Amino acid sequence: MYARPARLREGPMVNAERQMPGHVEAAYRDAVDNILFLKRQQWLATNYVLLLYVAIFVISAHYFSRTDVARNWLGVITIAAFVVHWWMLHLCQRSIETLRNRLVWVYKTYFSEEERAGLDLRLEPRSYWYEPEVYIGLIAVSLIGAVLTAVFLWSEAMGEIIAIHQERIRKSGGIVVPLPSASPMGLMWPASSDSGTSKSRSQP
Repeated sequence: MYARPARLREGPMVNAERQMPGHVEAAYRDAVDNILFLKRQQWLATNYVLLLYVAIFVISAHYFSRTDVARNWLGVITIAAFVVHWWMLHLCQRSIETLRNRLVWVYKTYFSEEERAGLDLRLEPRSYWYEPEVYIGLIAVSLIGAVLTAVFLWSEAMGEIIAIHQERIRKSGGIVVPLPSASPMGLMWPASSDSGTSKSRSQP
């Protein structure tokens, strides 16, 4: 008569051991919410850097000439924006990796083998490159935007400088004239016209 109540007490105790404590449940929900938040931040950061590329493109096209030194600074800003964007995505990805490993511990501790199999919960540690499709895609989009912006800023300037240089050579009768500065550091084309040099030496 006393064995049956003992069994009735034992059942709830076994089930209670498998229940998730309140603080663990709070940590679990916090990890899930933070993962979703960080993924949204990755998308927002990519949208903002793309808007910055477009703004640089529009400003350089409407307010600066092709040989204006300011276009070089806009190109530097473009490169810096890409680097900052990549670093922000990297930090978010590192945090996501840590939070995913926290979830793995919860799965191992409070989910039975049958539940893990039914829910398709994987227990291997989540590395930095776990499911990296979105992360790599966002970096690729930012890189393409930065490259296109930099090409627009510097290719037209170089084309204009080369055209000016060729026109000066034609007007000077073959004498090579140094190229104007295309950047804050300066850009000079080496003299390569042998005929112009020999002609200038033969003159008194």
